[in-house]
Amino acid sequence: MGEAADRLSAYGDQLREKTEAIDGELQDLRHELSLLVDELDRRREALDPRVQIRRHPLKGALASELLVGMAAGLAFVVARRRRDPRATSMGSPDGSLTRARPMARGR
Repeated sequence: MGEAADRLSAYGDQLREKTEAIDGELQDLRHELSLLVDELDRRREALDPRVQIRRHPLKGALASELLVGMAAGLAFVVARRRRDPRATSMGSPDGSLTRARPMARGR
């Protein structure tokens, strides 16, 4: 019986070592996962427009004014073209772009 007990003890030691190794790997993976989740939280917060507007109210106001100005400009151009379809911002009345004439060189 002494020999069987020694084999069981050796098997128990091997099992304990494997268990401890797996436990160490799991702790490392948990730590790495925790770091990744923290990084995702930071990035999510950095990309959230509401958080950015709270942190930078002046830039948020300027960005909204820019968007309103662009929308107003677009509405103006659309209304102008509906009134006069020949009106273009540049080019000839038929809507085609005109070429600039070369400048005369002075001698």
